[in-house]
Amino acid sequence: MNSKYDYKKYAVLYVDDEETALKYFRKAMEKEFTVLTATNVAEANLILDQKGSQIGVLITDQKMPGALGVELLKRCRNQWPNMTRLLITAFSELESAIEAVNRGAIFKYITKPADLKELKLTITAAMELFLSQGEKDTLLQERLAVIQRMIVADRVRGLAAMAGGISHHLRNSMTALSCFLEETEPPANGEPAAPSDPKLLQQLWTLAFKERERLLDIINRVAQTVEPRKNLAVAESDAAALVKQAAQDAGTVANGRTIDTAGAAPAKLNVSPADVAGALKTLVTYVARLSQPTEPIVVSSESAQIANVPAIRFRVRGGAKPWNEQDVTAFFTPFAFPASDPSDLGVELLGAFSVAYQHGGDIIINRAAPEGPGFDLLLPVDPTTVTRPELQEGLLERLFTHFEAPATPAAVPAPKAA
Repeated sequence: MNSKYDYKKYAVLYVDDEETALKYFRKAMEKEFTVLTATNVAEANLILDQKGSQIGVLITDQKMPGALGVELLKRCRNQWPNMTRLLITAFSELESAIEAVNRGAIFKYITKPADLKELKLTITAAMELFLSQGEKDTLLQERLAVIQRMIVADRVRGLAAMAGGISHHLRNSMTALSCFLEETEPPANGEPAAPSDPKLLQQLWTLAFKERERLLDIINRVAQTVEPRKNLAVAESDAAALVKQAAQDAGTVANGRTIDTAGAAPAKLNVSPADVAGALKTLVTYVARLSQPTEPIVVSSESAQIANVPAIRFRVRGGAKPWNEQDVTAFFTPFAFPASDPSDLGVELLGAFSVAYQHGGDIIINRAAPEGPGFDLLLPVDPTTVTRPELQEGLLERLFTHFEAPATPAAVPAPKAA
């Protein structure tokens, strides 16, 4: 039998109260398969308890003394779902077999008396199904392992960049505070302190106070960005008015760039006006950083659909040069976004995504023409009409930390002949 599979790697368990049937089955199958047999469900359960992970195919009769074969099939389906299950039954018991098929408990049913040649072909197909499923599971786990390593590596790079950015933002502040403290530090020997220049002390105090306020501002801005709002204060707003407000607010950070809002169509939607205008301002700011100073920034709005409900699509475009992966990655690297403004923390875009999410919408990054380069801010006309799917608690943690490569059990030795 030519095949890429080793059919003896996992066993075939045959359960039947007719010992003659077991004897002929073993004689016909043990050359190609590792065969285990049991005369009733209780005996089969003992074998499964010991070697369940080493069994690929289960074949069971329906009517036997004690429990029915269907009960064994149900247990295997719950405990070893990848195990391929077959039901062998007399023609008079066909209704039970059909019911088992309909419930998804078995791969196939076989009527007695079974033709050994046909039975061997069926068992071969069942074993190949089991082995191929194992290959798919192994491949999936290997891919998950690769994804896990990529996530960890990306997290390390992101933390390194963020640490460097934090250092850049905090170094000057701490220097000013340190100078002031050193200048006002009393002598260690208890002698009177040398008189200090009052003017210098005043300057140091002013600088230290200013830097302290800057540190507090950084902390507050980060907290406001990452902390979700518990209650969204929405009000009926006009899309065109929000675009114009965002363009006006972004005028100071766009360095005098022309912001074209002619494409903003009047349309009503229920949103938190200040939050949405702030998110649009952030998008304008990011587009301005990655486009040429001579190119205008275009902000528009149009009707759209999101989750099959009416929505407004806000578009922010600027320039013709496509954004590369490094540009997009930099969007999500807090404290390390390259900008001429030293007060920039690189966290504003995270806040814009949070605003979109809380409104039941989304932000789409378009790296190149014709949709970009730029952003789409999609918001439903009424946030209450969109239901966000909830992730199971701890789903991502389980997905990326709680899986292991499957163990490959040793081949099960063939039992002694009955």
